[in-house]
Amino acid sequence: MGLALLVVGLVIVTAMPSSGGVVLVLLGCLVLGGVAIVVMRTARRSPGWTRVANPGAARREARAEREAAERRERELGHTEGDDQGS
Repeated sequence: MGLALLVVGLVIVTAMPSSGGVVLVLLGCLVLGGVAIVVMRTARRSPGWTRVANPGAARREARAEREAAERRERELGHTEGDDQGS
């Protein structure tokens, strides 16, 4: 919809500069800008975005994942050891 507003506005502006085509161009830019903001916000929530944009956070995230995996392994090891001893 934003792209359609932008195109129609540009066509009207080139045909009749004194008409309201400028308003349509501005409206199209606003709609496309809003879509871009939503897409960027969604992209930031994806796990790969952090690794690309913020390497420090990616290292902290990887360290936390490793520690969680080690904790799970230790818990599983203790559980299995208790079952075998009984």
